[in-house]
Amino acid sequence: MDIIAFDCFDTLLHRDCHPEVVLFSWAREMSACLKFAISGENLYDIRKEAEKTLKKIREDISYNKLLGTIYEKICAENNSLPISKKEFIDLSYNIEQNIEMDHLFLDNDNVSLLKEKYAQGNYIIVVTDFYLPKKFFEYIFHHFGILDYVNNIFVSCEIGKRKSTGNLYKYILNLYPVSPNHFTMIGDNRESDDTIPRTLGIKTILVPYDSKLTINKRAPLKKIVMQLTKTTQNNIFSGYSAALYLFCERLYVEAKKNDISVLLFCSREGQNLKEMFDIYQNTLYPHNLILTKYLYVSRRSTLLPSLNDFKDEKFERIFRQYHELIVRDFLKSIGFENSEIDDLHKAGVDINSIVSKQNLSQMAQYDLLVDLYNKKRKSQRILIKKYLKQLNNGNNETFFLVDIGWKGTIQDNIYEIYDRKIKIAGFYFGLFKCISTSTNLKKGLMFEESSNSNFYNIYSNNYVDLEKVFAADHGPTTCYAQKNNMVEPNISNKYEDIEIYQFINDWQRAMNSSFKMLCQEFFKSKISSESISQTIAKSYLRTQCIFRPKHDKIYLEFRKKAKENFGNISGTKLKAEGSYIRDKIMKKDYFYVEYSYRILNKFHLYFLYPFANMYCHFVYFIKKLMIIR
Repeated sequence: MDIIAFDCFDTLLHRDCHPEVVLFSWAREMSACLKFAISGENLYDIRKEAEKTLKKIREDISYNKLLGTIYEKICAENNSLPISKKEFIDLSYNIEQNIEMDHLFLDNDNVSLLKEKYAQGNYIIVVTDFYLPKKFFEYIFHHFGILDYVNNIFVSCEIGKRKSTGNLYKYILNLYPVSPNHFTMIGDNRESDDTIPRTLGIKTILVPYDSKLTINKRAPLKKIVMQLTKTTQNNIFSGYSAALYLFCERLYVEAKKNDISVLLFCSREGQNLKEMFDIYQNTLYPHNLILTKYLYVSRRSTLLPSLNDFKDEKFERIFRQYHELIVRDFLKSIGFENSEIDDLHKAGVDINSIVSKQNLSQMAQYDLLVDLYNKKRKSQRILIKKYLKQLNNGNNETFFLVDIGWKGTIQDNIYEIYDRKIKIAGFYFGLFKCISTSTNLKKGLMFEESSNSNFYNIYSNNYVDLEKVFAADHGPTTCYAQKNNMVEPNISNKYEDIEIYQFINDWQRAMNSSFKMLCQEFFKSKISSESISQTIAKSYLRTQCIFRPKHDKIYLEFRKKAKENFGNISGTKLKAEGSYIRDKIMKKDYFYVEYSYRILNKFHLYFLYPFANMYCHFVYFIKKLMIIR
C-alpha cells in the first residue's frame, strides 16, 4: 500500500486573507458575542499568549485546552463572563469554523491530483499543523466535495505532535506498516512539507504557493487614516471617512452591550448613515449582524402627533429653537399643507404675521384652525404609532434611533407621542445641550456639548456641513397614510427638496468608497479605531483646517442648495440664536480659517493661494497643539 499525504492550507485549500486575519475576525466576533466584556484586541493577545505558554509544555495543544485556558485567563482578569466555559468553547468553535468557511477556496490543480491519486488505489491522508480538530476538516472537505477522496486526517492539535518537528510524520509511520519510500508527502511548505519528511526517508512533491496576503499593524493604519484627508476635487468628503468609521464602531459596541436587536435610522441623514453602518458590520462582524431599518420621519411628521389639544399646547419644542416664526412657517412646521394654510388665510388668519409664545393665544380664536389642528393631530398619532410598530418588528415599547444630531428633536417627539410611557434611546454623531433621561436617553457618540467629550471642538466644528453631506435621495416626510393593512409615509419629492442630493451625490458615493476601503483595512488588523482615536481626531482636524477651506466654493454652493423644511422655512428670520452664537464662537476659535480662500476668491486674488495654504497649515498646527494631547 502506498500512502499519499496532502497538506491542507495553501495546498488543497487557500484563504483569500492572511491566516492571522482569521484570528482577528474570531477575536472581534467573540468579543461581540460577549457584549464587549473584553475587547477583540485584548482577546487576540490573550490567545497568542496562551498558545505560547501551552506549547512550552506540549508540542501542540488541543483546541479545547487552548480555549479553556483563554476562558480562565479572561475570568481571572475580568471576574466573570456571561457564559460558561463549555459555552465559550462551543461558541468559539462555531464562530471560527464559520469564519474559515467565509475565506476558503479550492486549489483546482492539487484537488485534481488528489482525485487522481485516489483513483489509482492509493491510501490518501491529509496531514496538517493546525489548531482546529479533525471534525473541522471533515466539515470543510464535505462542504467542498472532497471528503470521499480522503481516507484519514491527522491534525497536530489532536495528536500533540507537529509536522514542523517531524514527530507527526514519525507518529504516522508507526501507525501504518509501510516503509518511508511508500510514503509521499505533497505540500507547499519547503521546511515542513519537503525538507523534514525527506530526512525521514519520505518522498516529497513540493507545490510552492506564493501568497501576497498581508495584515495591517498600528502604524500603517494611522498612515491610511491620515492619507484620507488628502481630498481632491473628485472626493472632497473622504476626510470624514475615518471619523464615520469610529462612529460606526461605537454604535455597534453600544448596540451589542445593550442587547439591541433593531436600529432605526432616521431619514433623511440616516439613509447614508445606514448604508455605512451596514458596510461596517458586514465587513467586520458578518456573523453578528444587527438588524437595521430605515425610518421615514421628520421633525414635521413627528411634531403634530406628539402635541396636545390646541388649548393645552404651548409648542415649547418649536419655540425653544425659534423664538418667533411667521405664521405660515409655524403652520407648515406643525403639519399643515399649503392648501389648508390658504383656506385658513381666506378664513381670516394672517399667515404673514409673527407668532411667538407671547401671542400664541391669538391663534386659538380661529375655530377652523383649532378644529383642523386637533383632527390632524389625533389621526396622525394613531397612524405613526402603527407605522413605528410595523417597522420595529411589532415592538411598541422600546425604540432605538440613529441620526446625525443635534438636539434629538425627533426622538423627543416620538417620546411624547407615547405619552412618555416607552423607553427610547437615540445614538447621534453629536449632540448639543439637550434633555436626556433614563427612559428618553440620548448619546452623542462623537461629541456631546453637555459632557465636555473628548475632541468636542474638533467634531462639532462646521457640524452643519456634515448634515448636508448626508443628504438623501428623497424629500422630507410630511405625514402618514393608511394603505390597505399598512401605514406608509408620505414623502415630498419636490425638486428643491432633493436638489442638494443631486449636487453632491457623486462626492457622497466617493466618500462611501473611501469608507468601504477603510473597513477592509481595519478588517486586516487586530486594531480597533477606538485605540487610534487620537489619530482619527487629528485627521478630522486636518480636514477642517486645510482641505475644507480649499474647497470652500463647493461647500458654499451645497449650503445654498439645502432647503429648510421646518421652523424658519421661508428664511426671513435669523437662525436660532443658540446655533448662531455657537457658530460665531467656533469660527473665532479656528482663527476664521474657513475664510482663507473665500476672501481671495471674492477679490479674484488667486495668485495668493499659496499664502492661504500656508495659513491653513499654520492653523492646523496650532489647533493640533491646543487640542491633541
